[in-house]
Amino acid sequence: MERSGVEKQNTERGAILFVVTVLILLGSMLVVAGIIVVVRTHVQVVTEQYLALDTYMFAEGALEEVVYRHKTALQVSPTETLSEGALVTNTVTTNVPGGKTVRSDASLVGRTRALEAELIEGDGVSFSFGVQTHNGGLIMENSSSVNGNVYSNGPIIGHNLNLIRGTAISAGPSGSITEVHATGSMYAHDISDSYVEDDAYYQTIDILTTVDGTRYPGSPDLATTSLPIDDALLDSWAAFAASSSVMSAECAAAGGTLVFDADVTLGPVKIPCDVVFEKFPTVTVAGVIWVEGNLEFTQGPEFEIHPAIGNKSVPIIVDDPGDRLTSGQVTMKNSGAWSGNGDRSYIMVVSRNESAELGGTEHAIQIQNSTGGALLVYAGHGEINLQNNTDLTEITAWRVRLENLTEVIYDTGLASAVFTAGPGGSYIIDSWREVE
Repeated sequence: MERSGVEKQNTERGAILFVVTVLILLGSMLVVAGIIVVVRTHVQVVTEQYLALDTYMFAEGALEEVVYRHKTALQVSPTETLSEGALVTNTVTTNVPGGKTVRSDASLVGRTRALEAELIEGDGVSFSFGVQTHNGGLIMENSSSVNGNVYSNGPIIGHNLNLIRGTAISAGPSGSITEVHATGSMYAHDISDSYVEDDAYYQTIDILTTVDGTRYPGSPDLATTSLPIDDALLDSWAAFAASSSVMSAECAAAGGTLVFDADVTLGPVKIPCDVVFEKFPTVTVAGVIWVEGNLEFTQGPEFEIHPAIGNKSVPIIVDDPGDRLTSGQVTMKNSGAWSGNGDRSYIMVVSRNESAELGGTEHAIQIQNSTGGALLVYAGHGEINLQNNTDLTEITAWRVRLENLTEVIYDTGLASAVFTAGPGGSYIIDSWREVE
């Protein structure tokens, strides 16, 4: 018996519905399978990233530990192994000329990461400003100028708008800037009779001051800051010089004033008397020099750092611990030449005379006429006085006085200067990078 047309139609519809249902189910299964694949891939990626990051952090932690031990003279073996569960890292220290290379290799379930640090033997000192002074401040006279930023814990005093090509900061509640032209911003509690090409931050300002940028009245005073080299570091440098060599016999034979007028190599050494460099000798500085008395330069000697020191800086310390009021003074007259070994290598002349800080009138360092090149001058407790056509790279002192056509031109290499520390000295990180 044949089925009716209605029955046939229902059967066909049922078949179609079945096929559609199967197709939808298959499609849903494909979508779910796709989602599962995506989720699984994402989980794998996240897991790989986590394992890689964990391996990197373990390698970096081990490297930091070994580098810290080298920098602080703690005991550390050439090869160190550290493990935590499946994480394993090996650090290897290799001695290289002038420093060390430390490599850290970490592994975890087949994943490896490696980092390497290069260390330079020496003491790191960062000079961040063209001129930095303590409470004595900066005094600029005549046509003197600074090509760089100035940071002072005391006043910055100019005459007829002396030029600072950068930012001028006089910190603390008593900070003041007077008669200065700054191409950057100014920060001081009080600003008067000045010209600011950028912004001005202050508590009070007078009507004679011109500000091209934005004025910020009521700004908080910037904090005072310490100078970049403390007395303890200077003590350690002097002690190393004294432990290396002492020219007592030479001082006695010279009658208390040792004169160098021919080519000579000096350092590390302590010279326990006054010293004069005259005429035109070439002085090769092979290490820290401590002059226990006064130091005088006349007629333009040439100073250069010994090639064996490499791209580092060397201090010449002028200090008589028994008389820091009238001794430990530096006088430079006429032109001189100062050469380092590379873009971060300088000779720094340091006076530890304390007359200015204690209210006296003695100069710690006085320079007349042109003196340029890789020369830094430092007097943490005294006054540095520069006169005539003097050009310097950087000045740091309790008080700085610039006269006539004196110009300070800051060198950016000073931000990462390294000074020789001698055997057993500290280490400075020169580079830090991932190598694998």
